Order: sequence, then structure tokens, then C-alpha cells
Amino acid sequence: MKHSIISFIVLLTVQYGWSQGTGYWNLPSKSINGLNYFLFEETGEVMMADENCWDGELALPATINWDGQDYPLRYLASRAFSDCKALTRVTIPETVRDIRFYTDYLGDLSIIKSPFHGCTQLESIEVVEDNQWLCSLDGVLYNHEKTQLFNYPPGAARSHFAIPEGTEAIGTAAFRGSLNLTSVSIPNTVTRIYEEAFYECDHLEQISLPDNISTIRLSTFRGCSKLKSIHLPDSLKEIKNAAFYECSSLKEIVFPEKLQTLGAVVFYGCQLKTVVIKGYLYDYSISNLLPYLNDSTKLYVPASEVDRYKNIFSGEVLPLEEYTELVTFTAGQMATIVLPTEPDAGKGKYYRLDRVDGNEIVFEQELHPQAHVPYIIVPSEDFSIELSTLELAGLRSDTVSIEGISFIGTYQKEVIEEPDGFYIDIIDTTPDCSLVNDKQMIGALRAYLLVTWDDPYNHGGTKVPAEEMQIVLHDHGTGIETLSNSPSKGENIYNLNGIIVNSKSPNRKLPRGIYIKDGRKQLR
Repeated sequence: MKHSIISFIVLLTVQYGWSQGTGYWNLPSKSINGLNYFLFEETGEVMMADENCWDGELALPATINWDGQDYPLRYLASRAFSDCKALTRVTIPETVRDIRFYTDYLGDLSIIKSPFHGCTQLESIEVVEDNQWLCSLDGVLYNHEKTQLFNYPPGAARSHFAIPEGTEAIGTAAFRGSLNLTSVSIPNTVTRIYEEAFYECDHLEQISLPDNISTIRLSTFRGCSKLKSIHLPDSLKEIKNAAFYECSSLKEIVFPEKLQTLGAVVFYGCQLKTVVIKGYLYDYSISNLLPYLNDSTKLYVPASEVDRYKNIFSGEVLPLEEYTELVTFTAGQMATIVLPTEPDAGKGKYYRLDRVDGNEIVFEQELHPQAHVPYIIVPSEDFSIELSTLELAGLRSDTVSIEGISFIGTYQKEVIEEPDGFYIDIIDTTPDCSLVNDKQMIGALRAYLLVTWDDPYNHGGTKVPAEEMQIVLHDHGTGIETLSNSPSKGENIYNLNGIIVNSKSPNRKLPRGIYIKDGRKQLR
């Protein structure tokens, strides 16, 4: 069995020349205060050894007294706290400059271990501010410049995580074994995602890869058994071995035009119903794909490739132009929807932005949803609709806007830029808003709250709002209805201050806004 060390600081790995196992057996070792260490006598540095265990919170010491001599703690070994189930929080001192990884290669597969692999209760990895090599942000470990994400704590409670803008690389096994994540948003600044980055993220359901990714590496999403949706960018050229190994919930995959190379066992254990190939796959890539398809799989390929695939695949082969992209709304999962026709009120509950109340952004249920209006929808059943029936453009001019906060509905691939404000993302199934710059996919569509710089919570641009604003969904059909531009004669229309606005000119067109008619809020 072959072993090798993977480190973000390659120079150090090469310097010590560890090539077999963890390679530390010939170093002096010692247990001090319940923790195990190795000593590098030539350099006068100490490394945290393998398989320590700790109950609760732990602040690692900056120096280790070894037989009366103090040495700085410089490294964490590749299995420093491997499978330590009781560790809840760890603080890395200013002296530590590197964390280690190792890889076992098993034929077409691999197993990578990191210092916190299997720490199922670990909620936060902190770093002392004076550390020149590493840092922590929201309990996640990065290099000092925050361009590389090294380790996400496996036991963190959040269901969604937005990788910060400016991050360039997601490290080896960075999210491996994360227990609670259902979605991750990745900014377009990320150009490299290393091996096993999301391996065994058992609850991960959806992810969209950034535009600059050219390779999905070894076992990146292996064991993500609940992964239902992944967007592959147009820049993608290669998918390596076991990338989606045992992603049993993945039913559809769309290969972009530039993709030509598929490694071995990429889709082992998957149950793909639809495969869309927009470009040309090498013969060996097709050979690596076909064993994981069956006669019920629909294969869409360019018209010029139909005969080629019909000769080697027993299932249905169709020309690419017949492919109709569907978006699926999952029962109970908050999503957004904008349709050019009246939505089906029987598919779930529809909510439209109603008001801002303190730190709450309140959406009221609308019993009779309208066309061309962005809603939050909580489906009562799983259902799919054709992409062509959705409103794909962001409703920048016709959106609902209240007190400086606008609710905008848009298709998941739409990019909305706004120099005069920033976006609050509606995240997954939770009612929280997080201030993030990138655009998170939720359900079938995306939704954003745009907060302008002069909104009441920003005080004219002098400070930003709190990190979270609560989204509240109110039921019982008290939501906003659509009001005709010219109210009928005799109908009194009030503004939100209770003043009649149409008494002098009953047939005049009302300006855009929210009004009260017959005791109900309505939108023009």
C-alpha cells in the first residue's frame, strides 16, 4: 500500500522527506499533559503526534517543555485528533505554521486523513491572532491570507456555509465528514478544489461549482449520499476517479461542452436517470461512464454523436436539442418561484415581501399568487416544471421593495450586480438571512434581498446591519394582493398611514407602492 504526505507547505514536506506512512517512528516522542508530541532535534521544533483525544475545549500550548528545554509547537500531524469524538473546540497557538495530511491509495480510490478527521463534535477551530501562517474566520481554518480554506469543523451546527469572496482554493478533505451542511456556496474566486474536499458530507444536497474550475479531483464528492443537484461550470474539462462515488441521490448530470475526460468509478453507486453530454467524450471516458447507466437512463448527446452512442448503449439515446431542462421543487424546502402565468396555488404556500419590522423581514402568505411576482414558496409536494416556463431575468424594476429592502426572484444562473447596495441571501430551509456576496442556490431557484446603502438599518452608509436578519413567514392568507392601476369608482384606497389616496381623483393611476383596500394590503 502506497502512502504519501500532502501538505499546503510543500517545502517543509520535502525538507523532512517523509515518504512512508506518517514517517515519524524514528523521532523522539513524549506524552505531556495527556497529549503526544514528536521532536525534530535538528530544527528544535515540535509536532503534535497522531491519535490524541480530548474531552471538550482545548487550547494547544505554544511551547513544549522537553526535558527542561522549551521548543515551539510548529505542526499538527495528519491524524493529530483523528476520530476524537469528544473534542468540541480547539485553539491553535501563534507558533503553529502547518497542518499535515496523508493519503492511502487503494486502486482507483484513496483515503485521506487530516488532523480533525472524524471529530464529530468539533464546532470551531480557532487561531490565536498573532499567528503569521494560519487564521480562523467563523470557526473555519484558513491560511493567514484567507486564500486557502484548510479545515471546516465537522460538527459545526450550520446547515449552509458561504465560502468568503477572495478564497482561491478549498483544501484537501477540507469539508470531509461535515455532519450538518446541506448546501455550500462557492465564490468565483475559487479556482482549485482539492481531493476529497466534500467526501462523506452525508447531508449535502446541492452545490454549484464556480466558473473557473477545470477539474473535479479524486473523490471530491464521494459518499455524498443526499446530493441531488450539482451545477458543472462551462470551464470543466476533467472529472477524476470516484468524484461522485456512491452519490445515490444524484439522478441527473449535465456535462458541459469542454468536458472530455472521465476517470474510473466516477458514478459508482449512482442511479442516473438523465445524462446530458454537450460535447465530445473520449472513448475511454465513455467506457468509464456506461457501466453506471441502465436501460432506463436517457442519454442526450449532440446530433452528430447519436449513432456513435446507439452502437454502444442499450438505453435511449436522444439528440441534445430534445433535452428539456427541469427544475425540481422539494416538499418542505424553501425556494423561490417567478412565473409568467399564475402559479398553481395547490403546490404549496406562497409568500410575498410585506414589511420590515425591526430586524425581521416579514413575508405574508398569498392565497391567490399572481404572475410575474417573486414569491418564497414552501412546496407541499415534490414537483418539477420545465425551465422554459420560468421567468429567468431578475425582476429589477418590478420587484417588491419596502423600506430600502427589495425582494428579487431570479433563475439560479443569473448574476445580479448592484453597486449601490449588497445582497442578503435567503438560505436553504432555514428562516435566516446571512450577509454574503455570492449567490446561493436554494431549491430550484434563487432569491435575494437587496439592501441599499441608505436603508434604515445602514444609517446612510455609516455602518452595516447585523450579521443576520430574521425572515418570518406568516400564514393565514394576509399577504399582499395585486391592485389594478386604476381603482373602480367608489373604492377607497388607503396608503400605509391610513390616508385615502384616491378620493380627489378616483380614476387616476396610483404610483407604485403598497396600499390598503378592504382591510388588506395590496401592491400596485
